[in-house]
Amino acid sequence: MPTDEQIKILYEQLKTRNYVISHRSLPSFERHQDFVKSHPYRHWFLLRNEINYLGSFYLKNDNSIGLNLTDYTKESLGACVDFISNNFTPKESKPSMVPNYFYLNISYSNGQALSALQELGLNPFQISLRLEK
Repeated sequence: MPTDEQIKILYEQLKTRNYVISHRSLPSFERHQDFVKSHPYRHWFLLRNEINYLGSFYLKNDNSIGLNLTDYTKESLGACVDFISNNFTPKESKPSMVPNYFYLNISYSNGQALSALQELGLNPFQISLRLEK
């Protein structure tokens, strides 16, 4: 679980995201903190270079990967994909619940990430649509 300082950094990253899936309006810091503490992911990482934080990514127990970067370049995405491939094994599959491979969730409108990931050899296999009531 991220530390309090990491939760603050994640919130600062959340405030600057161009692509979001999980919310429509920015939650309060307290709500964000509660979310992070009550939704422990399998692994959660902050990405940074020598100067700045570049985003975060997480692995969930259903083998999904969430990517939240400030810039979705082929190099940064490739580094994430390579790190995950070299350091983690997908959880055991469960029919209709958990596939036997990792899969990435990205915003449908994030064409830059989709293009870069396809150049890296990843291929789309599903589109999720939101049914609003």
